[in-house]
Amino acid sequence: MNRPQTGSHTFLYATIALAVGLVFFIDTRTRVGVATWLLYLVPLVLCFLGGLAFLPIVVAVVSTVLIVLDWFLSPPAAGLLDNNIALFNRGMGLFVTWVVAALAAVSLASRNRLRHQEWLRTARGQIADFVAGEQSLSRMAERVLEFLLGYAHGQAGAMYAADPGGAYSRVRVIGLAADDSSADTVKAGEGLLGRAVGEKRTLRIDDLPKDYLRISSALGGRQAHSLVICPLKVGDEVHGAIEIGFLHSVGE
Repeated sequence: MNRPQTGSHTFLYATIALAVGLVFFIDTRTRVGVATWLLYLVPLVLCFLGGLAFLPIVVAVVSTVLIVLDWFLSPPAAGLLDNNIALFNRGMGLFVTWVVAALAAVSLASRNRLRHQEWLRTARGQIADFVAGEQSLSRMAERVLEFLLGYAHGQAGAMYAADPGGAYSRVRVIGLAADDSSADTVKAGEGLLGRAVGEKRTLRIDDLPKDYLRISSALGGRQAHSLVICPLKVGDEVHGAIEIGFLHSVGE
């Protein structure tokens, strides 16, 4: 199952921009008083096909500016009465545009949240299957890492387990270079992993230093772009940690 994506609809966003521009062009060629502002609802509806919750608000802001601008650029109404009707028409257009944009933004935010929760729930269920049964710690770590790398589209990973002395020892590595210089044992507060363990929270680091976490394969190696470090907690106690390296930037 792929992680929910919210920023990979370039063609859709270009279509929305084109639709807004096309409606503006039509409106400037239409006499004031004709409800061409209704066409601005088309790009707003198209926002539902994407994943960015703030996009309807952006479209509404741009549409508001264009609706006001159209008032001065469109051919004038025939008389004073028609002009007043046209002014009311424009005001109604702005009201409807913002109502639809607000509803779309709330709907998209809710949909994204539900998708993310489902993504996490599915991952938890499958990880529970991998850790069940009798198996060595190394084998269990390998199975969990293989799943997480595929599920989160990561390229390298490492799992650490807590020692009786309070340190965290690396029990399994996948995808790291053979000459990787990272420590096999880390204490709370030492380095990025130690910080995540000490603070008991997930860390996401982008634009890693050149000497940190090099990912390799049989054909060569490459520096990781992003790193996610997640402490493994039961209640308030940390029993281990997982590092996952990515060749690309990762979202929240």
